[in-house]
Amino acid sequence: MTLIVYVESNFVMEIALAQEQAQAARSILALAETAQLELVFPAFSISEPIWAVAKRGEWRKSLFSSIKQSVSQLSSDLQRSELYQQEVKTFQPITTALGTMGDEERRPLRETIGRLLNAGRALETNSANFAKVLNYTDLSLQDAIVYATIVTDLQQRPLQETKCFFSRDQKAFADPAIKSELASFNCRYIDGFGNGLSFISNNLGNVSPLGQP
Repeated sequence: MTLIVYVESNFVMEIALAQEQAQAARSILALAETAQLELVFPAFSISEPIWAVAKRGEWRKSLFSSIKQSVSQLSSDLQRSELYQQEVKTFQPITTALGTMGDEERRPLRETIGRLLNAGRALETNSANFAKVLNYTDLSLQDAIVYATIVTDLQQRPLQETKCFFSRDQKAFADPAIKSELASFNCRYIDGFGNGLSFISNNLGNVSPLGQP
Protein backbone atom coordinates (compact mmCIF):
# COMPACT_ATOMS: atom_id res chain seq x y z
CA MET A 1 0.00 0.00 0.00
CA THR A 2 1.33 3.43 -0.95
CA LEU A 3 2.55 5.71 1.83
CA ILE A 4 0.82 9.11 1.68
CA VAL A 5 3.00 12.09 2.64
CA TYR A 6 1.46 15.55 3.06
CA VAL A 7 3.71 18.63 2.95
CA GLU A 8 3.22 22.39 2.82
CA SER A 9 5.13 25.56 2.03
CA ASN A 10 8.17 25.02 4.23
CA PHE A 11 8.97 21.85 2.26
CA VAL A 12 9.41 24.00 -0.85
CA MET A 13 11.40 26.64 1.04
CA GLU A 14 13.68 24.02 2.57
CA ILE A 15 14.76 22.74 -0.85
CA ALA A 16 14.72 26.01 -2.78
CA LEU A 17 16.77 27.95 -0.22
CA ALA A 18 19.04 25.00 0.68
CA GLN A 19 18.16 25.19 4.38
CA GLU A 20 19.46 22.80 7.04
CA GLN A 21 17.06 19.91 6.28
CA ALA A 22 17.19 20.36 2.50
CA GLN A 23 18.99 17.07 1.92
CA ALA A 24 16.22 15.08 3.60
CA ALA A 25 13.51 17.09 1.80
CA ARG A 26 15.23 16.45 -1.55
CA SER A 27 15.28 12.74 -0.79
CA ILE A 28 11.55 12.75 -0.02
CA LEU A 29 10.87 14.53 -3.30
CA ALA A 30 13.08 12.04 -5.16
CA LEU A 31 11.09 9.16 -3.65
CA ALA A 32 7.90 10.73 -4.95
CA GLU A 33 9.48 11.14 -8.39
CA THR A 34 10.21 7.41 -8.46
CA ALA A 35 6.65 6.60 -7.26
CA GLN A 36 7.81 5.08 -3.96
CA LEU A 37 5.37 7.30 -2.08
CA GLU A 38 2.53 9.69 -2.85
CA LEU A 39 3.42 13.31 -2.13
CA VAL A 40 0.39 15.56 -1.52
CA PHE A 41 0.31 19.30 -0.93
CA PRO A 42 -2.26 22.13 -0.84
CA ALA A 43 -1.84 24.19 -4.01
CA PHE A 44 -2.42 27.26 -1.82
CA SER A 45 0.84 26.59 0.02
CA ILE A 46 2.92 27.18 -3.12
CA SER A 47 2.01 30.87 -2.99
CA GLU A 48 3.87 31.46 0.29
CA PRO A 49 7.36 30.54 -1.02
CA ILE A 50 6.77 32.64 -4.14
CA TRP A 51 5.67 35.60 -2.02
CA ALA A 52 8.50 35.13 0.49
CA VAL A 53 11.23 35.00 -2.16
CA ALA A 54 9.70 37.99 -3.94
CA LYS A 55 9.67 40.02 -0.69
CA ARG A 56 13.26 39.02 0.05
CA GLY A 57 14.17 40.12 -3.45
CA GLU A 58 12.47 43.49 -3.02
CA TRP A 59 14.18 44.07 0.33
CA ARG A 60 17.55 43.03 -1.08
CA LYS A 61 17.06 45.22 -4.16
CA SER A 62 16.35 48.22 -1.92
CA LEU A 63 19.36 47.40 0.24
CA PHE A 64 21.55 46.92 -2.84
CA SER A 65 20.53 50.29 -4.23
CA SER A 66 21.23 52.03 -0.93
CA ILE A 67 24.60 50.32 -0.41
CA LYS A 68 25.62 50.88 -4.03
CA GLN A 69 24.93 54.58 -3.71
CA SER A 70 26.79 54.79 -0.40
CA VAL A 71 29.75 52.76 -1.67
CA SER A 72 29.94 54.88 -4.80
CA GLN A 73 30.16 58.04 -2.72
CA LEU A 74 32.59 56.47 -0.26
CA SER A 75 34.77 55.13 -3.08
CA SER A 76 34.89 58.55 -4.66
CA ASP A 77 36.08 60.01 -1.36
CA LEU A 78 38.62 57.27 -0.66
CA GLN A 79 40.09 57.22 -4.15
CA ARG A 80 41.50 60.66 -3.50
CA SER A 81 43.93 59.02 -1.10
CA GLU A 82 46.43 56.32 -2.01
CA LEU A 83 46.09 54.91 1.49
CA TYR A 84 42.67 53.39 0.76
CA GLN A 85 42.97 52.01 -2.80
CA GLN A 86 42.84 48.38 -1.59
CA GLU A 87 39.88 49.05 0.68
CA VAL A 88 37.92 50.51 -2.24
CA LYS A 89 38.40 47.28 -4.21
CA THR A 90 36.92 45.17 -1.39
CA PHE A 91 33.53 46.88 -1.71
CA GLN A 92 32.86 45.68 -5.26
CA PRO A 93 32.34 41.93 -4.54
CA ILE A 94 29.81 42.80 -1.82
CA THR A 95 27.66 44.96 -4.06
CA THR A 96 27.94 42.46 -6.91
CA ALA A 97 26.81 39.60 -4.64
CA LEU A 98 23.79 41.54 -3.40
CA GLY A 99 22.79 42.26 -6.97
CA THR A 100 22.78 38.58 -8.02
CA MET A 101 21.24 36.93 -4.93
CA GLY A 102 17.66 37.36 -6.15
CA ASP A 103 18.28 35.36 -9.33
CA GLU A 104 20.09 32.67 -7.33
CA GLU A 105 16.96 32.17 -5.20
CA ARG A 106 14.32 32.45 -7.93
CA ARG A 107 15.87 29.79 -10.15
CA PRO A 108 15.90 26.96 -7.56
CA LEU A 109 12.42 28.02 -6.41
CA ARG A 110 11.06 27.61 -9.95
CA GLU A 111 12.81 24.27 -10.30
CA THR A 112 11.53 22.98 -6.95
CA ILE A 113 7.93 24.00 -7.62
CA GLY A 114 8.13 22.42 -11.09
CA ARG A 115 9.38 19.14 -9.65
CA LEU A 116 6.75 19.17 -6.92
CA LEU A 117 3.93 19.76 -9.42
CA ASN A 118 5.21 16.93 -11.62
CA ALA A 119 5.80 14.42 -8.85
CA GLY A 120 3.07 15.28 -6.35
CA ARG A 121 -0.67 15.78 -6.15
CA ALA A 122 -1.93 19.32 -5.63
CA LEU A 123 -5.06 19.89 -3.53
CA GLU A 124 -7.18 22.79 -4.66
CA THR A 125 -8.80 25.30 -2.32
CA ASN A 126 -12.55 24.90 -2.77
CA SER A 127 -15.74 25.63 -0.89
CA ALA A 128 -15.63 22.30 0.95
CA ASN A 129 -12.26 22.83 2.58
CA PHE A 130 -12.60 26.59 2.94
CA ALA A 131 -15.76 26.02 4.99
CA LYS A 132 -13.62 24.13 7.53
CA VAL A 133 -11.32 27.10 8.10
CA LEU A 134 -13.55 28.44 10.88
CA ASN A 135 -12.92 25.21 12.80
CA TYR A 136 -9.28 26.23 13.29
CA THR A 137 -9.41 29.72 14.76
CA ASP A 138 -6.19 29.12 16.74
CA LEU A 139 -4.28 28.97 13.46
CA SER A 140 -3.43 31.90 11.22
CA LEU A 141 -5.76 32.20 8.23
CA GLN A 142 -3.05 30.89 5.92
CA ASP A 143 -2.26 27.88 8.13
CA ALA A 144 -5.97 27.20 8.61
CA ILE A 145 -6.52 27.06 4.84
CA VAL A 146 -3.56 24.69 4.43
CA TYR A 147 -4.66 22.42 7.26
CA ALA A 148 -8.37 22.42 6.31
CA THR A 149 -7.39 21.43 2.78
CA ILE A 150 -5.37 18.49 4.11
CA VAL A 151 -8.19 17.41 6.44
CA THR A 152 -10.69 17.46 3.58
CA ASP A 153 -8.45 15.15 1.59
CA LEU A 154 -7.90 12.87 4.57
CA GLN A 155 -11.65 12.46 4.97
CA GLN A 156 -11.80 11.05 1.46
CA ARG A 157 -8.96 8.54 1.89
CA PRO A 158 -9.33 4.95 3.15
CA LEU A 159 -8.63 4.82 6.88
CA GLN A 160 -6.25 1.87 6.52
CA GLU A 161 -3.79 3.87 4.42
CA THR A 162 -0.66 5.00 6.24
CA LYS A 163 -0.48 8.78 6.08
CA CYS A 164 1.80 11.43 7.53
CA PHE A 165 2.09 15.20 7.54
CA PHE A 166 5.61 16.66 7.56
CA SER A 167 6.11 20.28 8.61
CA ARG A 168 8.73 22.28 10.46
CA ASP A 169 6.04 24.67 11.71
CA GLN A 170 5.66 23.28 15.22
CA LYS A 171 3.97 26.43 16.44
CA ALA A 172 1.06 25.85 14.07
CA PHE A 173 0.77 22.11 13.64
CA ALA A 174 2.32 20.39 16.68
CA ASP A 175 -0.74 21.27 18.76
CA PRO A 176 -2.13 18.19 20.59
CA ALA A 177 -5.64 18.80 19.21
CA ILE A 178 -4.32 18.80 15.64
CA LYS A 179 -2.21 15.70 16.26
CA SER A 180 -5.27 13.96 17.69
CA GLU A 181 -7.44 14.91 14.71
CA LEU A 182 -4.77 13.72 12.27
CA ALA A 183 -4.47 10.44 14.17
CA SER A 184 -8.21 9.86 13.76
CA PHE A 185 -7.50 9.62 10.02
CA ASN A 186 -4.50 7.33 10.56
CA CYS A 187 -2.22 10.28 9.81
CA ARG A 188 0.77 11.23 11.93
CA TYR A 189 2.25 14.70 12.30
CA ILE A 190 6.05 14.62 12.12
CA ASP A 191 8.24 17.59 12.89
CA GLY A 192 10.82 18.18 10.20
CA PHE A 193 12.04 16.37 7.12
CA GLY A 194 14.91 14.49 8.72
CA ASN A 195 12.44 12.86 11.11
CA GLY A 196 10.04 12.45 8.20
CA LEU A 197 12.63 10.59 6.15
CA SER A 198 13.27 8.27 9.10
CA PHE A 199 9.53 7.59 9.29
CA ILE A 200 9.48 6.78 5.57
CA SER A 201 12.46 4.47 6.02
CA ASN A 202 10.67 2.59 8.77
CA ASN A 203 7.60 2.15 6.56
CA LEU A 204 9.25 1.44 3.21
CA GLY A 205 12.29 -0.37 4.52
CA ASN A 206 14.61 0.70 1.70
CA VAL A 207 15.35 4.34 2.48
CA SER A 208 18.37 5.67 4.35
CA PRO A 209 17.38 8.01 7.22
CA LEU A 210 20.53 10.01 6.44
CA GLY A 211 18.96 11.59 3.39
CA GLN A 212 19.82 9.31 0.47
CA PRO A 213 16.98 7.38 -1.23
